[in-house]
Amino acid sequence: MALKIKSTRKGLLYYFQNLSTIPDVRNYSVINLLNNERIGTLDEEFVALHAQEGVTFIIKGEPWRIVAVDGRRIFVEPSGDVDAAIPGWEGDLIPVPFEVAQEVGSLRRFISDNLFKYSKPEVMEKIMQKYHVDENSAKKMVGIIAKQIKYGIVPNDKKVLVENQDNILILHTCLGTKGNETLGRMLSTILAAKIGSVGLRTDPYRVILHLQIMDTDLIEDALFKTKPEDVEPLLELNLSNSRLFQWRFIHVAKRFGVIRKDAEYGQTWLSKIIDLYQKTPVWEETLREIKTDKLDVDVVKDFLEKIQKKEINVIFKEGLSPLGKLGIKKRAELIGPEKPELQVLDIFEKRLNEKRVRLICLNCGDWTRTFRVKDLPSEIRCGKCKAKLIGVVRPSQIEAQRIIKKKLKEVGLTTEEMRRFDRIEKTSNLIIVYGPRAVKALAVRGIGPKTATRILRGMYDSEKDFVKALLNAERQFIRTKRFWG
Repeated sequence: MALKIKSTRKGLLYYFQNLSTIPDVRNYSVINLLNNERIGTLDEEFVALHAQEGVTFIIKGEPWRIVAVDGRRIFVEPSGDVDAAIPGWEGDLIPVPFEVAQEVGSLRRFISDNLFKYSKPEVMEKIMQKYHVDENSAKKMVGIIAKQIKYGIVPNDKKVLVENQDNILILHTCLGTKGNETLGRMLSTILAAKIGSVGLRTDPYRVILHLQIMDTDLIEDALFKTKPEDVEPLLELNLSNSRLFQWRFIHVAKRFGVIRKDAEYGQTWLSKIIDLYQKTPVWEETLREIKTDKLDVDVVKDFLEKIQKKEINVIFKEGLSPLGKLGIKKRAELIGPEKPELQVLDIFEKRLNEKRVRLICLNCGDWTRTFRVKDLPSEIRCGKCKAKLIGVVRPSQIEAQRIIKKKLKEVGLTTEEMRRFDRIEKTSNLIIVYGPRAVKALAVRGIGPKTATRILRGMYDSEKDFVKALLNAERQFIRTKRFWG
């Protein structure tokens, strides 16, 4: 009997949604909480891996702290915490191949060997002849290696330097972007099992570890006693618990049809899905793609073999060398000026003063007018009947006047209309007691009569302290509004 295959609506939908293997990556708008302006965008990978409340990242050269993630918008405020800041660029940087990193190691060896035989100008001339670089580049190359020679050891393609200071340990290994990422993940997995959590950063020429307990013997054991065939199982253990795995899993699962293309996912939900599909083809494919795109297992296997056969020399030394400091120093081009608190408050207050509000008379119901906060009169009265019973609403809420007139005419209000009238009446009570300051408070996003009452009752040494209280209330609103019904 011939096997019949027929198309279904779901099958056709899956086919056309997966014609391209390029991941469908969404972008998120970054909004400055202080002035409500859009700063830029972050891609889905960065949001999935890093976007948690309180995280500091860098975008357009300045550090920002995440206040809240609301749908496709990320609300941020300026931060001076540049030490922990994560660069917020979109997409991947082009990795430095193993071969290029090895050539850099070979160049270091070439320069250091020649500096013992020739003068700096002569070595510069040799570099320009061999590598066809300009004089300024050759001068910088010779300069950094000359400083490194004074330190005592120049790491290269045949020599690994392991140096440490305080809780930082740096391995100078010219394995390229993928090679050092692989080595770093392997070492952090081994060390985490013995001394607790390990911070990891890598670049094409270094593996930088932040350790809770400095123990170079553990590093030595990891390099000399880890069997090359154990590299992959260790990486699998590291990757399956990483945010990198979670982000890649999303795209593989969408391709397999496990997760819809338009699905929204949080950290908790995603962790449950990954646990459910552990060791399935989706899980295995995620691991395979990460190993292919982000890691180079073969390079690290070969590296360990050469270390254990003494073909690569490993030297341990305390203190940071010039090349070590180069790896951990702050990236000046990514760090903007720190925003003092007063400057932050000035930006927020400027935005607040430009905010428009609608005032409505609850006494006659005939008068209404829109003001900018900064243009409010010192004494707020009705322009027609001169009463002080004035409520405040948003400029777009023109129907509020109709509700007030119905109330004054004692026409029955619906439940919703009564709720809205009660709110307007509460704002008018605040304006009678606190004047323009009450309107200023009520103009802040997320501040209603109840919160405004609490803030207005507070004691403040200066107007800046009052503005700071308003800013903190808006921050709290943005953080929590997604949990409201």
